[in-house]
Amino acid sequence: MKKNQCPCGSMLAAKQCCSAIHLNPKLARHPEQLMRARYSAHATGDLDFILKSWHPSTRPADADAIKTWNDSCAWLALNVAQSHKLGTKGVVEFVALYRQSGQLKQHHEVANFRFEKGRWWYLDRSD
Repeated sequence: MKKNQCPCGSMLAAKQCCSAIHLNPKLARHPEQLMRARYSAHATGDLDFILKSWHPSTRPADADAIKTWNDSCAWLALNVAQSHKLGTKGVVEFVALYRQSGQLKQHHEVANFRFEKGRWWYLDRSD
């Protein structure tokens, strides 16, 4: 990955991709864009964005557990298997590769999103 390239794998500069969404979540026009921004936030350790992009109705109360887990991971790559939206609902299936304790691992998720209050929110996972 080039120095200023976005971690999400878009081949764009971070400031033209996920970093812009981190500053203004309403810039995500599709659930996949929000999911990519969330991946990039994991990769850069931006726990604040991860929590702020999580729908308040499903956001976990224990942010420390998420931070501890994320701090133990080195995020390597993102592969989006499928992505679609229908009205105010969206689904993104993805696999994120990471290294933890020297082992290569993958996080496979079918993520549900909701469009509400003028922006997309991560809701939960259905896998």
